[in-house]
Amino acid sequence: MVRGVHLPDMRHTHKTWMIEDNIPEVAQCDRLGHQLEGVRGVDSHTTPVMEQAIVDGLQRRWYANGCPAFTLTVNTLAAKQTRRGARHD
Repeated sequence: MVRGVHLPDMRHTHKTWMIEDNIPEVAQCDRLGHQLEGVRGVDSHTTPVMEQAIVDGLQRRWYANGCPAFTLTVNTLAAKQTRRGARHD
């Protein structure tokens, strides 16, 4: 952590970046652990395309700040979660 930076600060920054990247509100809520209210929350669902758009936006910022290149896709994330879950069974 960086001194003076708190977890809520990072969440607010991430939310702002998703707004800048035109990420649908349902995907923003899912990412931050929130739920949309009313019919929008019932009828709206996050898709792999939306999740990949979030990853792409974060990678773009990573590269723009001179960090080393890496490739991460939603499928890579799902595979890692599956492997982690299998270890705990």
